[in-house]
Amino acid sequence: MTPKGCHVIGDFKVPDFFVDKIAIVTDGIITDIESTMFYLAMALVGMKAEASPPPIPLLGLNVYFLENKSITFSLDEDVFGCFHQAIIFPVWNWRERGLTSETMLVVMVEELCHAVWLIPDGPLIEEKVREIFEQRPDQFSPDFVTNVYKRIDQMT
Repeated sequence: MTPKGCHVIGDFKVPDFFVDKIAIVTDGIITDIESTMFYLAMALVGMKAEASPPPIPLLGLNVYFLENKSITFSLDEDVFGCFHQAIIFPVWNWRERGLTSETMLVVMVEELCHAVWLIPDGPLIEEKVREIFEQRPDQFSPDFVTNVYKRIDQMT
Protein backbone atom coordinates (compact mmCIF):
# COMPACT_ATOMS: atom_id res chain seq x y z
CA MET A 1 0.00 0.00 0.00
CA THR A 2 1.62 3.21 -1.19
CA PRO A 3 -0.02 6.55 -0.34
CA LYS A 4 -1.29 8.76 -3.14
CA GLY A 5 1.47 10.84 -4.70
CA CYS A 6 4.22 8.67 -3.24
CA HIS A 7 6.58 6.19 -4.83
CA VAL A 8 8.80 3.39 -3.56
CA ILE A 9 12.53 3.88 -4.07
CA GLY A 10 13.28 0.46 -5.49
CA ASP A 11 17.03 0.84 -5.85
CA PHE A 12 17.71 2.19 -2.36
CA LYS A 13 20.69 0.25 -0.99
CA VAL A 14 20.08 -1.34 2.42
CA PRO A 15 22.40 -3.27 4.76
CA ASP A 16 21.92 -7.04 5.06
CA PHE A 17 19.83 -6.92 8.24
CA PHE A 18 17.14 -4.88 6.47
CA VAL A 19 17.08 -6.70 3.10
CA ASP A 20 13.50 -7.75 2.28
CA LYS A 21 12.25 -6.10 5.48
CA ILE A 22 12.11 -2.43 4.55
CA ALA A 23 10.52 -0.24 1.88
CA ILE A 24 11.68 3.34 1.36
CA VAL A 25 8.87 5.62 0.17
CA THR A 26 8.78 9.33 -0.66
CA ASP A 27 6.42 11.93 -2.03
CA GLY A 28 9.33 13.87 -3.52
CA ILE A 29 13.06 13.43 -3.47
CA ILE A 30 15.48 12.22 -0.84
CA THR A 31 18.60 14.37 -0.76
CA ASP A 32 22.04 12.83 -0.92
CA ILE A 33 22.73 13.66 2.73
CA GLU A 34 19.38 12.19 3.86
CA SER A 35 20.09 9.05 1.87
CA THR A 36 23.64 8.74 3.20
CA MET A 37 22.57 9.31 6.82
CA PHE A 38 19.76 6.77 6.51
CA TYR A 39 22.09 4.12 5.11
CA LEU A 40 24.52 4.79 7.97
CA ALA A 41 21.65 4.62 10.51
CA MET A 42 20.51 1.28 9.08
CA ALA A 43 24.09 -0.04 9.09
CA LEU A 44 24.61 0.93 12.75
CA VAL A 45 21.25 -0.46 13.89
CA GLY A 46 21.70 -3.61 11.78
CA MET A 47 25.14 -4.23 13.30
CA LYS A 48 23.66 -4.03 16.83
CA ALA A 49 20.64 -6.16 15.89
CA GLU A 50 22.87 -8.89 14.51
CA ALA A 51 25.02 -8.84 17.69
CA SER A 52 22.02 -8.52 20.04
CA PRO A 53 18.91 -9.80 18.22
CA PRO A 54 15.55 -8.22 18.99
CA PRO A 55 12.97 -10.30 20.90
CA ILE A 56 10.88 -10.85 17.76
CA PRO A 57 11.85 -10.65 14.09
CA LEU A 58 11.41 -7.30 12.37
CA LEU A 59 8.12 -7.17 10.52
CA GLY A 60 7.87 -5.37 7.19
CA LEU A 61 8.70 -1.72 7.73
CA ASN A 62 7.74 1.23 5.55
CA VAL A 63 9.91 4.32 5.89
CA TYR A 64 8.43 7.54 4.52
CA PHE A 65 10.53 10.57 3.64
CA LEU A 66 7.86 13.25 3.28
CA GLU A 67 8.18 16.66 1.67
CA ASN A 68 4.50 17.40 2.33
CA LYS A 69 2.81 17.69 5.71
CA SER A 70 0.14 15.10 4.91
CA ILE A 71 -0.37 11.97 2.84
CA THR A 72 -3.47 10.04 1.87
CA PHE A 73 -3.83 6.28 1.90
CA SER A 74 -6.41 4.66 -0.31
CA LEU A 75 -7.35 1.00 -0.11
CA ASP A 76 -8.68 -1.22 -2.86
CA GLU A 77 -12.26 -2.44 -2.48
CA ASP A 78 -11.07 -6.00 -1.91
CA VAL A 79 -9.02 -5.03 1.19
CA PHE A 80 -10.73 -5.79 4.51
CA GLY A 81 -7.84 -4.96 6.81
CA CYS A 82 -4.28 -3.79 6.67
CA PHE A 83 -1.34 -3.88 9.09
CA HIS A 84 1.10 -1.08 8.41
CA GLN A 85 4.28 -0.53 10.41
CA ALA A 86 5.88 2.76 9.49
CA ILE A 87 8.50 5.35 10.30
CA ILE A 88 7.73 8.83 9.01
CA PHE A 89 10.51 11.35 8.48
CA PRO A 90 9.07 14.84 7.85
CA VAL A 91 11.96 16.03 5.71
CA TRP A 92 10.07 19.25 4.94
CA ASN A 93 10.53 20.11 8.64
CA TRP A 94 14.18 19.04 8.68
CA ARG A 95 14.93 21.23 5.68
CA GLU A 96 13.05 24.25 7.05
CA ARG A 97 14.90 23.97 10.37
CA GLY A 98 18.28 23.17 8.82
CA LEU A 99 18.89 19.90 10.67
CA THR A 100 22.53 18.89 10.69
CA SER A 101 23.58 15.50 9.38
CA GLU A 102 24.39 14.45 12.95
CA THR A 103 20.89 15.33 14.12
CA MET A 104 19.32 13.49 11.18
CA LEU A 105 21.44 10.45 12.01
CA VAL A 106 20.39 10.32 15.68
CA VAL A 107 16.72 10.83 14.76
CA MET A 108 16.93 8.03 12.19
CA VAL A 109 18.70 5.65 14.58
CA GLU A 110 16.13 6.33 17.30
CA GLU A 111 13.18 5.61 15.01
CA LEU A 112 14.80 2.42 13.72
CA CYS A 113 15.41 1.33 17.32
CA HIS A 114 11.71 1.83 18.09
CA ALA A 115 10.83 -0.46 15.19
CA VAL A 116 13.50 -3.13 15.71
CA TRP A 117 13.42 -3.50 19.52
CA LEU A 118 9.85 -2.23 20.16
CA ILE A 119 11.04 0.32 22.71
CA PRO A 120 8.78 3.30 23.53
CA ASP A 121 10.00 6.89 23.93
CA GLY A 122 11.84 7.63 27.14
CA PRO A 123 15.06 6.67 28.91
CA LEU A 124 15.15 3.13 27.48
CA ILE A 125 15.18 4.31 23.88
CA GLU A 126 17.83 6.92 24.64
CA GLU A 127 19.99 4.20 26.20
CA LYS A 128 19.55 1.97 23.14
CA VAL A 129 20.53 4.86 20.86
CA ARG A 130 23.67 5.40 22.95
CA GLU A 131 24.50 1.68 22.64
CA ILE A 132 24.22 1.96 18.86
CA PHE A 133 26.79 4.76 18.68
CA GLU A 134 29.08 3.19 21.31
CA GLN A 135 29.75 0.40 18.79
CA ARG A 136 31.90 2.86 16.85
CA PRO A 137 34.00 4.81 19.38
CA ASP A 138 36.43 5.65 16.59
CA GLN A 139 33.68 7.62 14.81
CA PHE A 140 31.50 8.98 17.63
CA SER A 141 32.60 10.65 20.85
CA PRO A 142 31.14 9.41 24.15
CA ASP A 143 28.98 12.55 24.43
CA PHE A 144 27.83 12.54 20.78
CA VAL A 145 24.25 11.40 21.50
CA THR A 146 23.87 13.65 24.56
CA ASN A 147 24.97 16.69 22.56
CA VAL A 148 22.59 15.92 19.71
CA TYR A 149 19.66 15.37 22.09
CA LYS A 150 20.45 18.75 23.70
CA ARG A 151 20.29 20.42 20.26
CA ILE A 152 16.97 18.68 19.54
CA ASP A 153 15.55 19.83 22.88
CA GLN A 154 16.53 23.41 22.04
CA MET A 155 14.65 23.14 18.73
CA THR A 156 11.40 21.88 20.24
